[in-house]
Amino acid sequence: MSRTWAIVRREFLVFAKSKAYVIGTLFGPLMIGVFFVLPIYFLSSGAERTIAIVDASGLGIGERVSEALFSDPGTGGTARSKTLYTSQVIDLSVPASTRGLALAGPGSVLGSLKQSVEARMIDGYLWLPNGLLDGAKAQYEGSNATNFGEMSEIRAAVQRAVQRTRLEVAGIDPDAVGEAFEQVGFEAKKAGDTARGSTGPLVVLGQLMGFVIYFLVIIYGYAVARSIQEEKKDRIVEVLLSSIRPENLMTGKVLGIAAAGILQVTVWAVFAGIALTFGRGFLQQFGGLGFELPQVPLWIGLVFLFYFTGGFFLYASMYAAVGAASTSDQEVQQMQFPLILPLMMGFFMAFAVLNDPDGPTSVTGSLIPFTSPVVMPIRATMVNVPGLEIAASILFLTFACAAFLWIGSRVYRVSILATGKRPTVRQLWSWMLKG
Repeated sequence: MSRTWAIVRREFLVFAKSKAYVIGTLFGPLMIGVFFVLPIYFLSSGAERTIAIVDASGLGIGERVSEALFSDPGTGGTARSKTLYTSQVIDLSVPASTRGLALAGPGSVLGSLKQSVEARMIDGYLWLPNGLLDGAKAQYEGSNATNFGEMSEIRAAVQRAVQRTRLEVAGIDPDAVGEAFEQVGFEAKKAGDTARGSTGPLVVLGQLMGFVIYFLVIIYGYAVARSIQEEKKDRIVEVLLSSIRPENLMTGKVLGIAAAGILQVTVWAVFAGIALTFGRGFLQQFGGLGFELPQVPLWIGLVFLFYFTGGFFLYASMYAAVGAASTSDQEVQQMQFPLILPLMMGFFMAFAVLNDPDGPTSVTGSLIPFTSPVVMPIRATMVNVPGLEIAASILFLTFACAAFLWIGSRVYRVSILATGKRPTVRQLWSWMLKG
């Protein structure tokens, strides 16, 4: 047993002392936080645009478009748009002398504005033709015409200005209609003893948990296979087996790498808990999120850690057998794909879990050991999973881990010293039965 723990300690230190592991453990959560904060910051900091509005409608629609650009369509015209617009309205129904422009007609105006855009004196111009109320198209030309967000804002401003004018022409009070059609606030929140909060953040949290488990199980499982394969290739394993049993050597490797993975995931989970608890006040410095961060109880974090650990032991045992049976890194990469297919299936099941956590797909995926490491943490975040189902899932996963550790150790014991051609599936099965 002391020799097994020596292997555990060695494998753990090999991982824990590497620069990539330290950087990933300490700064990985910070990088994830930056990826969340930067988009919020960029979305909250609007650009400044100077555009000219050429109004040929004769109905004063240009002034209304200019006013609409200074308000948010979703708030009834009370909040500023994200883009800061500076606009000059050129009303072609007004004589040129009154406009203060030495331009004779519409063609001269548009020609001058095109030159201004090319000279970067303005960002663009909006042409409001006569007959706009009857279906004529407004046209925008500018250097920022590929910005979908800004084009959507300008299009919405034109739409609101034309709608108000149509209502006035029909003798209807636009303000009364605006109040009648003002958007109603709506927010969906998750209730119960699981994670609570707005639906959107909970969905993001569930997706993130499933992805982290899926990604790390593959990364650390492959690390087990590669470590075993390198020792086999360099003949180091022959020296090690002179003083320790093959089963104990494999177990020590799996436990050591598992300890490194659990430590890293625990650090990330603690960081996530701190971020969810105190993150809202910090993010408000960047304009806020527009919703509340979810409240996640401690036991959800424990569920996450357990299923990551179970998933690692289940797949690491299979990776260990693959590493022992392979003769090169290329063979390890080729043979790992069939192993991760069930885990991939669990990752794809996650989308069904988010839509229907108590559906047959979700329940089945949370009970099958090969998919439960990804499915059950997401499901436990979404709904109150019955205690019997949680107990059954834990029992099945624990049994599967023990079974595949035993199977993997038998394959490892026979194939670790095998050289030459890669063994076939029939040979591996025979070795397992005879091991």
